Amino acid sequence: MSTPPDQASPDDDAPTRTSFIDTTRPSVTFRRSSIMMSISNLFVKAAKSGPPGQSVEDIRGTTGADFEAFGGVTAGRGGGGGGICCCFKDPDVREYGSPRRYILVKGSSCFVYEKDTSLSPLYAIKLAGSVPVVPSAKGKYQVVTLESALGDAKFSFTFDTEEENSEIIQTFISVARRAAVGALVEEKRRELGHGDLINKRASVAHADMVGVSAAARQPSQPIDAKDHMEIVSKMANGVIPSMGL
Repeated sequence: MSTPPDQASPDDDAPTRTSFIDTTRPSVTFRRSSIMMSISNLFVKAAKSGPPGQSVEDIRGTTGADFEAFGGVTAGRGGGGGGICCCFKDPDVREYGSPRRYILVKGSSCFVYEKDTSLSPLYAIKLAGSVPVVPSAKGKYQVVTLESALGDAKFSFTFDTEEENSEIIQTFISVARRAAVGALVEEKRRELGHGDLINKRASVAHADMVGVSAAARQPSQPIDAKDHMEIVSKMANGVIPSMGL
């Protein structure tokens, strides 16, 4: 008995069927997984690379920085001095008065990095109008305070003169003074409409640009005695409302 043409016998070869499924293409699930993996890799890469052009190496450039060293940085008046308090477990805080940072000065900004391989600064300090002052120049750990023209403490830097070198204090003071004066001259030229006379290297211009954005992240400065007395005086005269001080 012959088998009808539309029915296949178990002994016959399997009939040839045309499939409309492209088995060479990955499944939807596989493609979705690949896309998510690509997005994840992008985020990981961005986290590892950091903001472009803000690393220590980027700011240093091919011409180098004006100043580079490890040290402590404190907002306002303060700093270390070697074993300031044994209750601090962090040896850096005991010696420097703050966590040990990498300090780099270029152009009109002082950049504060967590370490010398950091991809972006923690913050930057604008040096225009700053006056470096040394409260005491003795001992292994020496402090340099950046003050305003009125004598208010802006930031204090603590350096290990034995670990770095004995001339580090004078070098930092010289660089900070030069940067402060240069920044003031540039500001005056812009105010007078002579911005076209400002001539600086591309790497310095880049450092200044990064410094402007990084300065917005600098820590708040504690109120010192002089600032406190000024606030109290203004309250007494009704210039600002009383805050219950």
